[in-house]
Amino acid sequence: MSSSLRAFLRSIWNLRLLLLFPLFTEPLAILLTLLLVVFYPVARVVLLVYWTVCFLDPVPHDGGSDFFWRIGLTQIIRGGSWWKEALRFGSISIEKTVDLPNDKVYLLGYHPHGVMPAGIANLCTDGSNVSKLFPGIRIQVVTLKLLWFIPFWREWMYLHDVTVASRGSICKSLAKGRSVCVIVGGAEEALETKSGRMRLVLRKRKQFFICAVKAGASLVPTITFGENEVYNTLSNPPGSFLRKVQDYFMSTLTFSVPLFYGPVMALPLLPKRVPITTVVGSPIQTTRSDSPSPEYIDQLQEEYIKGLEKLTEEHKARLGYENLKLEIVA
Repeated sequence: MSSSLRAFLRSIWNLRLLLLFPLFTEPLAILLTLLLVVFYPVARVVLLVYWTVCFLDPVPHDGGSDFFWRIGLTQIIRGGSWWKEALRFGSISIEKTVDLPNDKVYLLGYHPHGVMPAGIANLCTDGSNVSKLFPGIRIQVVTLKLLWFIPFWREWMYLHDVTVASRGSICKSLAKGRSVCVIVGGAEEALETKSGRMRLVLRKRKQFFICAVKAGASLVPTITFGENEVYNTLSNPPGSFLRKVQDYFMSTLTFSVPLFYGPVMALPLLPKRVPITTVVGSPIQTTRSDSPSPEYIDQLQEEYIKGLEKLTEEHKARLGYENLKLEIVA
């Protein structure tokens, strides 16, 4: 067998690793559920019971489950060889600028959202050895409430110590001494995804800063270079017909629908092979308060934005994005 053929077959085989990422796993979980419901009528009853349990289950809204973490199963799943191989194959890595003492609690802001944040795997798995980078710090990633109603995917999130993206859940996790990572810009920022630029939705996210202050948690700005380069997106400037449709779906469904495609039009979900590097910045100390003043929150927000700008300027040229400009659009 020729070396070129072996390399081609190896590349095809490595594509299986994409199935670990939400953009592929979530649709597969939905498809599997639909197939079970269509071909096995009893599954319809099971699904109704399952959704009832999901609706009544307080755990995701209470800072997530501690059970899998205590018995060590989360650490095994997050640190599995499959994740290490997947992140190595996807050139997904993480860097720190300073040490984070493990006697404190941190609220990390992840930027930008991208079409589907691939770099978040640096923080919700141990594929890039984040546990060695920040020893003794338990980081929980939060995600959309709607995803907690998808069978199979819900259990996968439990195993990875993921919890619901709500103020109550975030505050409870921080109060329990866990650090939390929030994709601050959310669905609205996903619609700003475009190769070659980084437009963030941040000024309107006051609750992010309020949660940190109420828990006395340090804010940690985090930038992922390459996140917006993974897919090409259709132009959707504010006011355009496409953007109005996307904004309508976002306000109705609570998630956005960016229109994107990869380097191969016939395989639109196939991402571009670009390095994705998450750079974790210096912590910003907060003064704990149950009723922080608007002025203090604004001050923290400006300090945080300056931290993001500093991270961008210090690392963009080294990581291949010399002309990248950080913009706060909302």
